[in-house]
Amino acid sequence: MDLGNISIQQFVEALAKASPSLAPARMNAPAVLHPAPAPMLREEYRDLTPEACRKRLRKVQDEMVKDVTKGRFSDVESREWHALPEKYRALLLLISGFQADDYEQLGVMATRAWQEFTPPERQAVKSELRGLHAAVQHISALRTRT
Repeated sequence: MDLGNISIQQFVEALAKASPSLAPARMNAPAVLHPAPAPMLREEYRDLTPEACRKRLRKVQDEMVKDVTKGRFSDVESREWHALPEKYRALLLLISGFQADDYEQLGVMATRAWQEFTPPERQAVKSELRGLHAAVQHISALRTRT
């Protein structure tokens, strides 16, 4: 018998015939031998592109985080903003064009929660962060210790 050319069903049957003690009892259960087909996707999800699916999953993830944390963090962006040290938050606000009279006021602004910023302010920070990331991702010599 060439094991590469037989089905799982044939293998289980052969195993049961050869030695019933080796064949697990659960293998004889109809649910294992004939698993239920995968459920059909709802109509609105069938034509989703991978990007649209990712977007929907991010939205669901954000909603779940908000529910689980009881509003302490409203989404992933809030957690990432909170995880940044305040000096880097202040730097991001400064290069994003936020106006402050002095560094102390900028520091106070950096302590704000992510959701306290208006959507245009958040977009400005995100845009600058993308630019900053692109600019420094290949820098290595400046990071080394001397």
